[in-house]
Amino acid sequence: MARRFCAALLAALLFPGGLPAQSPQQPETFSESLVVREREIVIDLPDNLTGDRLEPGDFRVLMDGEPRAVARAEPVSAADAPWTAIVYVDRVLASPGTVFYSTLSLSEHARSLTGLGTVEVVVADSDPVTALAPTREPLAVARTLAALSGEARVERDRAEARARPDAQPSAFEAHRQLAKLLAFLAARRPAGPHALFLVADSPELATPKGDGSPGPLAASLQETARLLSAYGWVTTAVSLRKEEIGRQHSMISDVDRIRLSAGAPGLPPVIPTHPPRTTLAFDGVIDVFIGPKTAALRTLSQPTTGTVVGFEEQIGPLLASLGLRWRLWLDEPDSPMDGRLHQIAVSVPGKRKQVRSQEWIRSSTPEEIAGARLENLLSGVHLEDNLPLTAAVARTPAGMELRIEVASLQLPESRPGPVRISWAFPGPESEEGATDVHHQILPRGDLEKGFRHTLRIEPPAGARKVAVVVEALGPERWAGRVLETGP
Repeated sequence: MARRFCAALLAALLFPGGLPAQSPQQPETFSESLVVREREIVIDLPDNLTGDRLEPGDFRVLMDGEPRAVARAEPVSAADAPWTAIVYVDRVLASPGTVFYSTLSLSEHARSLTGLGTVEVVVADSDPVTALAPTREPLAVARTLAALSGEARVERDRAEARARPDAQPSAFEAHRQLAKLLAFLAARRPAGPHALFLVADSPELATPKGDGSPGPLAASLQETARLLSAYGWVTTAVSLRKEEIGRQHSMISDVDRIRLSAGAPGLPPVIPTHPPRTTLAFDGVIDVFIGPKTAALRTLSQPTTGTVVGFEEQIGPLLASLGLRWRLWLDEPDSPMDGRLHQIAVSVPGKRKQVRSQEWIRSSTPEEIAGARLENLLSGVHLEDNLPLTAAVARTPAGMELRIEVASLQLPESRPGPVRISWAFPGPESEEGATDVHHQILPRGDLEKGFRHTLRIEPPAGARKVAVVVEALGPERWAGRVLETGP
């Protein structure tokens, strides 16, 4: 206060008529600046920490082995229903029986689902279509899921009447469905924590190759898990069938049980203990987490801090546990938005139990998402894009050219960054299920003014079309086209 008074008195003595007029000046600029943003992640604390009062400094976060500062930390329950949930029913990956029991069980937990936040229901048969727009109305969620359950029951009964086992999708079909799932979710970037409930059967994984590398399906599952994790989707694979959960384990040892039954005199009394209210007290649930039948779904869900639901008794505790999660906001200095994936690990030093966190985060749209979009385009799937793109193929004496033009686009937030151009030709529907994918990075594309670019492409023999995807990695805008390359 005294400092401001002295400064005002000095100004009055030096300039009795007031401060001299000054010409307008531009704001001071710096040749180098550091823009710090915050990135949110959701973690799952062990039971012995869920009730503790933790501060940002209590957490230790490593990204690619390097420490990253935690700016804020709070329980998810501190916000009012922050979750965004999608129930994704894949009718290619799930048999009618699995769809029937899974959607019926989820419909009975509609109130708990909407208590977490908004719920959207999507059905992939085989392309994903929204069956129910995001809502917090439990009755709407229950009716939609019950209707899907009724349809699946009819299909299940017809299949049982034919006495034919459910057909398992091939590795290529499973890979294609996972690509559709990824492209669908990449178009949704909800604020706050978000959960995916994927209704699907667990496919059988082939024996690893001689060099130890995973088979095609296992590789697709691992890639999908990394991307789901990087986009922050806590993924729960729901695969309910008509099975018994098994017997509940006793918390009393066999010796104590004998003593209780015999009632032998002179021995100290045994105080019976009751098992905690946890689904892990049942044989069936333990099999879900260690058995080979659910190995593929565990591969998909674990890197996202999700789980596998094999019995209806798991659903209630699972939904309750989502409300106990914590949110961390990490300081994120401005860094190259190259779309790479980075490993992340979270711990609370001094505590024995490990904190579960998503295993991957991303700097922008990963290359694998570009590949998923290309596969969807070549399969004829319609994808919503948001970049004004014009593309054409031209034959020249030097070879075939791909000509790209992006019209000017005014963005509410200026986030300059590189532009990635990806293109692919159809590949054979083999077990590898591959398309010939190529990428080219333009260090900077001026979206406000628009830009043009030409590149050389070499179609393989017999290719009649090419898919192209253009992605602005700064604002994460994209567009895709399928072009004819001629006979």
